[in-house]
Amino acid sequence: MRRSSLCAAVVLAVVFLGAPALAWKGALAAGVRPIAEVKAQAESGDFVTVEGRITDVGEASGSRLVVTLEDETGSVLVRVPEHLLRRLNEGRAPEIGRHVRVGGTWGQAYLDQDVWGIHAQTAERVN
Repeated sequence: MRRSSLCAAVVLAVVFLGAPALAWKGALAAGVRPIAEVKAQAESGDFVTVEGRITDVGEASGSRLVVTLEDETGSVLVRVPEHLLRRLNEGRAPEIGRHVRVGGTWGQAYLDQDVWGIHAQTAERVN
C-alpha cells in the first residue's frame, strides 16, 4: 500500500513539473506565438507560427532566400522556399514592410551554421 502511494506521488510530481514545457509544446500548433517566445522555448524540429513585418530580404549560403521577420518582441530569420513566394507576393521577391504570418520548422539545418530560424512551410499575407 505504501509503495503504491509513493509511485502515485512520483507520477504526479513528474506530470506537474513537466506540465509547463508540455503546455507550451501543445500550444505551438494552436496559433501564432511572439517571436521572442519561440526563440526562447522552441526546440529543433518544433512547428512554430509567427507573424510580423518583413524588415530585410537576403540570401543565406547556397543562394537560399531568407527574410528577417520582426514583431514587437524581436526578429527571426525565415527561409522561404520558392513555391511560397508566389503566395506571398505574386511570385516576386518579398517586399520589405509586408505583414505576413509564417508557419514552419524551427531549426538550423536550412540556414547557415549556428543560426537558428524557421524553414517556412506555410505563409500568408496578413494585410
